[in-house]
Amino acid sequence: FHRGKRGERRVLGDDAFIEEVLSREERKVERVPGMGEIIEKVCGYYGVKELELSAAGRGHRVSEVRGVIAWLVLESGKLTLKDLSKRLNRDISTLSSAARRLRVLSKRDAKLSATMEELKNALLKPQTLQA
Repeated sequence: FHRGKRGERRVLGDDAFIEEVLSREERKVERVPGMGEIIEKVCGYYGVKELELSAAGRGHRVSEVRGVIAWLVLESGKLTLKDLSKRLNRDISTLSSAARRLRVLSKRDAKLSATMEELKNALLKPQTLQA
């Protein structure tokens, strides 16, 4: 039971009861990384520098990195392609197309699918915390 001032959460009872209640309480904490963290993690994974993402040209590797970052931004549900486009100096529709293209390709390419899931789990997977 919780008693006390508003917003204060104390469990009342003997020590054994309190330990049991606290050991059972689990909370999922939503992990929402910042744009910089996503870019840094994906660039590190692919061995690409962030400056390369803004450079002119459409090399396959750099295009894939931009696409994965755009996909992760969309998957986060909190970040926007608008903010990503400003940071990378790229058009929003281009980033959206890249994310969509990678989503389709990942259904046929097991290696790409595994890469995308690994990065998603590392960056966006909810964390379970025990009290």
